[in-house]
Amino acid sequence: RDFGLPQADVSLRRHSGELMFAVPLSDAQLTPQFGTVQYNVHRGKLHQALLKVYIADGGYIATSKPLVKYTQDSSSVTATFGDGEVVRARVLIGADGIHSKARSCSGKFGPVRYSGYTCWRGLFRDDGTNLDTGMDKTITAPSGRQASFKKGVAATTPNEHPLRSWALDSRFPAHPPLPNASLKSHLTASLRSYLTYMQFSVTRSSHRKVLP
Repeated sequence: RDFGLPQADVSLRRHSGELMFAVPLSDAQLTPQFGTVQYNVHRGKLHQALLKVYIADGGYIATSKPLVKYTQDSSSVTATFGDGEVVRARVLIGADGIHSKARSCSGKFGPVRYSGYTCWRGLFRDDGTNLDTGMDKTITAPSGRQASFKKGVAATTPNEHPLRSWALDSRFPAHPPLPNASLKSHLTASLRSYLTYMQFSVTRSSHRKVLP
């Protein structure tokens, strides 16, 4: 609650802005207790909040410690790291990205295959020129176009304009030859025939705040 924004509903709209449906987010037990079913939180702030609780509970973070291999039995998993340390635990969570070492060590999955789509995310400060105030919207694609767009509010700070977030899923080459200066133009082109505020969101975001 300290830094999250409550979300009242989830809506699905066509690229033209036509509302297809809206589902209120409410629960007889959760809403009276927490004020809402869902809070939108900037991921960086969420990570810091979780880290603070984890450290206070006796946890620790070790960096520059690559996983080499792991073995497991019916009750535990044993991980070996690049510095030679061996750690035994009940659970190993492989949250180390698309080229996960934990994933490859499992021997249960084949090589990663690019689907042809990339999800691009961006942030920008809303100075009031953006008329759309929806917390979160998923947009269907026009006929013949294969892209979807989400937009919401990531965070607010006293005396500052809201920090808005957006996400665009669209077809994109596996090894894009585009320099940063051309990337936003490419993404904006993916949103032709969409509502103006979607293109506005992409163009308002600085190059440094547009990431796959």
